[in-house]
Amino acid sequence: MQKEEQPRTIVVLGSTGNQGRGVVEFLLREPGLETCLVRAVTRDSKSPAARQLLENYQTPDERLSLITGDVYDPESLENAFSGAYG
Repeated sequence: MQKEEQPRTIVVLGSTGNQGRGVVEFLLREPGLETCLVRAVTRDSKSPAARQLLENYQTPDERLSLITGDVYDPESLENAFSGAYG
């Protein structure tokens, strides 16, 4: 019996900005990355931009998640990157 591989989580900083949003979209839509989970980091996960990101890019299997993090708050980044592959 073959062991089932755990999905790998990729963290994207600046996910509600132009470049970050593009990275999120690529990771969720690229063939071969269908098992990849995307953890989108934003300063305010309840902001209109964060809600729009989730609305526009969420997959049927809910591979996209939002998490609050700020580059000036090391603890929030430790939390955001906890258990992440990349």
